[in-house]
Amino acid sequence: EQHVRVVDQRQREQQPLALAARELARVAVEELTERAERDQGVELQALLHEAVRVNAPYLEAHQLQVVVEFPEQPALFFGDRARLLQAVSSLIDHAVRWSPAGGTVTIELRPVLEGWQVAVAHQIAASQLELDRAFQSLRQLGAEAESYLGLGFHLVKEIVELHYGRFWVEGTPGKDSRLIVNLPSMEHQSGQTGHR
Repeated sequence: EQHVRVVDQRQREQQPLALAARELARVAVEELTERAERDQGVELQALLHEAVRVNAPYLEAHQLQVVVEFPEQPALFFGDRARLLQAVSSLIDHAVRWSPAGGTVTIELRPVLEGWQVAVAHQIAASQLELDRAFQSLRQLGAEAESYLGLGFHLVKEIVELHYGRFWVEGTPGKDSRLIVNLPSMEHQSGQTGHR
């Protein structure tokens, strides 16, 4: 019982630290966003191409073909380029891990109502039991996801939400998966920061 009280006390003591760390990260993203606005923003096409290049050895080792579907017009986003690259790389890493050898990973970028949507789509090679657990975890993005899939998707979710975006998963167990990130336009970002 005393041990339980000590654990509870430590958890309560750590909560302010976690909140402070999140606030520092949010402020850092806002500062980088303001700097990016002055520097004409992050070009998402170039960022996604770089994510593919960074993961190219991993993709080639698994004999995976990459298909990119981008719009012709420049897709600009104002935020932390390094963190966004980290998030997209995590999605590609997940696609490689779950795809069958010789499969295809499709990276899509398209305009949506609130800004831009990035999607990483891939086929799936896994047992039905593994897929049931994975899809449940991905939808919850909670403690089970952390224990089963690691911290990659928690990192993606954290980075996307710091940029006032959304991250979710669609797909059919045993067939395919789509990892989707919606990033707000500059106007939507300004609206979010103004309502804090």
